[in-house]
Amino acid sequence: KLIQSVVIQEMLHLELVCNISNALGYSPCFNPPVYDANKNIPFIHPKKKILPFRLRGYICKPGALNASTLKFFCAIELPHEKSSIVWEKQKTYHSIADMYAALEEGIKHLWNTFYVGDALNTKQKNSFGEYHNTNGRNHGFSQEVNSAETALKAIDAIVE
Repeated sequence: KLIQSVVIQEMLHLELVCNISNALGYSPCFNPPVYDANKNIPFIHPKKKILPFRLRGYICKPGALNASTLKFFCAIELPHEKSSIVWEKQKTYHSIADMYAALEEGIKHLWNTFYVGDALNTKQKNSFGEYHNTNGRNHGFSQEVNSAETALKAIDAIVE
């Protein structure tokens, strides 16, 4: 059930990011990756010094679910600590949380410049209306994005 709930949440997060992207004039297109089962996944080998401590020592590769892969899965999925970022000096993201923090800053400052307008914002999706909240936290309702406020709500749902 843990894995299934995370898969559902990740699909919701993807929908929310696509809604934000569509509202800002970029329509994402996804091509499924092809991996060699005998090799590590090529994109998840950042330099050790930029990895959060809890992710050091792991290698991401296709495999069966076992204690080690579940521990790695949890290390990736648990929220990372928020860091203090000077955006004018930032050139890379050290975590997915940093990337969403940058997106949030961009929305706060540039929404009116990049929003395509209601007439062109026609690709919004709303597929997760039945994914219930837990302990008063809204873990998963779709959010159509048509304003800076709804974009920021979508980001909150992703990083919560």
